[in-house]
Amino acid sequence: MGKVPADKVFTAEEAAKFKADVVARDEAKQWRFSGNFNDPTEAVDFVNRDPAQGAGEAIFGVSGDLTPVWIFV
Repeated sequence: MGKVPADKVFTAEEAAKFKADVVARDEAKQWRFSGNFNDPTEAVDFVNRDPAQGAGEAIFGVSGDLTPVWIFV
């Protein structure tokens, strides 16, 4: 379901489908920004904490003195 107008009135069936769609979307794994770290070793430590990310499930960037991290969760 795309954008829902603010004045939309749901039937019980539409509301149940909408809720199921939202829950399924939120449970699907996706890339999430996890923050900037001052020290690359802290970024690696964060990614390896339990539960550790698997192979290919972390992206590190370099931005001046910061190390931005994205993880696939």
